[in-house]
Amino acid sequence: MDKKAFAEIKERLLEANEVIAKLDSSIRATAFETLKPYILGGKTVVPTLPSINHTDEGPSTDVAKLIESHGGGKPHENVNLLAAIWFSEYGSHPFSLQYIRDRAEDAR
Repeated sequence: MDKKAFAEIKERLLEANEVIAKLDSSIRATAFETLKPYILGGKTVVPTLPSINHTDEGPSTDVAKLIESHGGGKPHENVNLLAAIWFSEYGSHPFSLQYIRDRAEDAR
């Protein structure tokens, strides 16, 4: 990204921030997502992060298998595992207590 593009995005981002800051905190994330196309000026920016794999078996999306292999701890540790699984799938979007209950039932 060159300096001109950066300056344009910065200006739009600060402008959007003025609007978002006045909103209820419960809808700020959604408002930001809505304003992303404006902020980016129609450009798509995809950040690249290094891939980190701490196991030899590769990433697994099978929640029951993950809970079975890593969920032998105390209940609060197992909830942390479910929160980590959610984060790996959906990022920082909010989750419900029902999601936690459903995943715990799936793992039984």
